[in-house]
Amino acid sequence: GLEGTGHHFWESAFDRCAQAGGACSFAARVQRLLFNQYGQALFNSEGGTASSYRRLQLTLVRELRSLKAAADKKPYEFIVLNLGEHLGLGAGEMSYPNYGGNNKTLHRPDIRLLAELAEEAGVDLRILVLQRKSSQILKSTITHRHFEEPLTETSILTHNAFALAGQLALLDRRFFLCVDQYTVTEAGDMRVRGDEIGGFLHPAFLQDHKRAWKAAINMFSPPHESTPRTFPDDMAALINRLSAASNLITLQCQRTI
Repeated sequence: GLEGTGHHFWESAFDRCAQAGGACSFAARVQRLLFNQYGQALFNSEGGTASSYRRLQLTLVRELRSLKAAADKKPYEFIVLNLGEHLGLGAGEMSYPNYGGNNKTLHRPDIRLLAELAEEAGVDLRILVLQRKSSQILKSTITHRHFEEPLTETSILTHNAFALAGQLALLDRRFFLCVDQYTVTEAGDMRVRGDEIGGFLHPAFLQDHKRAWKAAINMFSPPHESTPRTFPDDMAALINRLSAASNLITLQCQRTI
């Protein structure tokens, strides 16, 4: 999901799942291969060469196969490939975009490529797509966390929303599930959708590890219903710009095939 769509909740939830003896674990080596704040990785590859980029792909496939071989020896294993900011790896949450600095706009995941490499490695990939209203995203990233100047941040997020929508368009609809945990409806209550989300991610979350999954998803606190508000013309223009791109993500989420 875009910056400001709730990655930190899911990081805490999957960490709780792991701590509660659930089927969850974080793949540290894979995360560093996907994004590396201190060097080249698949999702921040500028400065490398075509050959070094291909070597990264092959290394990732080998690592995924190794994880699968280890997981096959266990009753269940759900391996988290992002949301590793708490691990101190320099991989971040892998949001769109991920981290700041030079070329921030380009520092984003490529889930189409990841799906291709996962298939090559013979592993099952499941993707949660995080959504949120554009006005709330900009409030989070600009007002609360001051990532960039308003126009710059909006431009970066808009480019990344187009990128995410394009990547989703190339994926089989069965392999991603969309959630908006900020919607003040039953659909936005992750506790209500717990079985749906758990069943999508891994069958163990509805079976032997249901208690650990419930402990994770019950960390969710529903948002308070906010009073409808209007925005100054300049802010409304930024919201409209981002919404034009984020609406394309919504269209992908509404696909049935």
